[in-house]
Amino acid sequence: MAGEQVDHPLAMNVLIWGIVGVSCCAVGAPIAWIRGRRVLREIAASGGTMGGRSAALVGYVLGIIGTLWILICIVGGIAYVVITRKP
Repeated sequence: MAGEQVDHPLAMNVLIWGIVGVSCCAVGAPIAWIRGRRVLREIAASGGTMGGRSAALVGYVLGIIGTLWILICIVGGIAYVVITRKP
Protein backbone atom coordinates (compact mmCIF):
# COMPACT_ATOMS: atom_id res chain seq x y z
CA MET A 1 0.00 0.00 0.00
CA ALA A 2 2.96 2.33 0.41
CA GLY A 3 3.48 4.63 -2.55
CA GLU A 4 -0.15 4.56 -3.68
CA GLN A 5 -1.30 7.62 -5.53
CA VAL A 6 -3.92 9.68 -3.69
CA ASP A 7 -6.17 12.09 -5.55
CA HIS A 8 -5.71 15.78 -4.85
CA PRO A 9 -8.39 16.85 -2.37
CA LEU A 10 -9.68 19.62 -4.68
CA ALA A 11 -9.53 17.76 -8.01
CA MET A 12 -13.17 16.67 -7.91
CA ASN A 13 -14.16 20.10 -6.60
CA VAL A 14 -12.66 21.72 -9.70
CA LEU A 15 -14.55 19.31 -11.93
CA ILE A 16 -17.85 20.10 -10.20
CA TRP A 17 -17.25 23.86 -10.48
CA GLY A 18 -16.47 23.43 -14.17
CA ILE A 19 -19.64 21.48 -14.84
CA VAL A 20 -21.76 23.92 -12.85
CA GLY A 21 -20.10 26.88 -14.56
CA VAL A 22 -20.85 25.61 -18.05
CA SER A 23 -24.29 24.16 -17.40
CA CYS A 24 -26.21 26.48 -15.10
CA CYS A 25 -24.31 29.02 -13.00
CA ALA A 26 -21.79 31.09 -14.91
CA VAL A 27 -20.03 32.23 -11.74
CA GLY A 28 -18.62 28.71 -11.34
CA ALA A 29 -16.60 28.89 -14.56
CA PRO A 30 -13.96 31.41 -13.45
CA ILE A 31 -13.72 29.62 -10.10
CA ALA A 32 -13.00 26.34 -11.91
CA TRP A 33 -10.42 28.05 -14.12
CA ILE A 34 -8.53 29.61 -11.20
CA ARG A 35 -8.72 26.61 -8.87
CA GLY A 36 -8.02 24.18 -11.69
CA ARG A 37 -4.76 25.89 -12.58
CA ARG A 38 -3.62 25.80 -8.96
CA VAL A 39 -4.57 22.14 -8.51
CA LEU A 40 -2.82 21.14 -11.74
CA ARG A 41 0.35 22.90 -10.60
CA GLU A 42 0.22 21.17 -7.22
CA ILE A 43 -0.31 17.77 -8.83
CA ALA A 44 2.64 18.37 -11.19
CA ALA A 45 4.83 19.49 -8.29
CA SER A 46 3.97 16.41 -6.22
CA GLY A 47 6.28 14.22 -8.26
CA GLY A 48 3.65 11.58 -8.97
CA THR A 49 2.38 11.18 -5.42
CA MET A 50 -0.93 12.94 -6.17
CA GLY A 51 -3.55 11.87 -8.66
CA GLY A 52 -6.75 13.44 -9.90
CA ARG A 53 -5.12 15.18 -12.84
CA SER A 54 -7.83 14.12 -15.29
CA ALA A 55 -10.69 15.48 -13.19
CA ALA A 56 -8.81 18.70 -12.53
CA LEU A 57 -7.91 19.12 -16.19
CA VAL A 58 -11.50 18.61 -17.37
CA GLY A 59 -12.75 21.11 -14.77
CA TYR A 60 -10.03 23.57 -15.78
CA VAL A 61 -10.93 23.34 -19.48
CA LEU A 62 -14.65 23.67 -18.71
CA GLY A 63 -13.81 26.73 -16.62
CA ILE A 64 -11.99 28.33 -19.55
CA ILE A 65 -14.85 27.53 -21.94
CA GLY A 66 -17.46 28.84 -19.50
CA THR A 67 -15.53 32.04 -18.83
CA LEU A 68 -15.07 32.71 -22.54
CA TRP A 69 -18.79 32.09 -23.06
CA ILE A 70 -19.58 34.67 -20.34
CA LEU A 71 -17.34 37.22 -22.06
CA ILE A 72 -18.91 36.54 -25.47
CA CYS A 73 -22.39 37.00 -24.00
CA ILE A 74 -21.42 40.27 -22.31
CA VAL A 75 -19.80 41.67 -25.45
CA GLY A 76 -22.76 40.47 -27.54
CA GLY A 77 -25.24 42.07 -25.15
CA ILE A 78 -23.40 45.38 -25.20
CA ALA A 79 -23.16 45.26 -29.00
CA TYR A 80 -26.89 44.53 -29.25
CA VAL A 81 -27.78 47.47 -27.02
CA VAL A 82 -25.49 49.83 -28.94
CA ILE A 83 -26.68 48.68 -32.38
CA THR A 84 -30.40 48.69 -31.58
CA ARG A 85 -30.34 51.98 -29.65
CA LYS A 86 -32.55 54.63 -31.23
CA PRO A 87 -30.97 58.03 -31.74
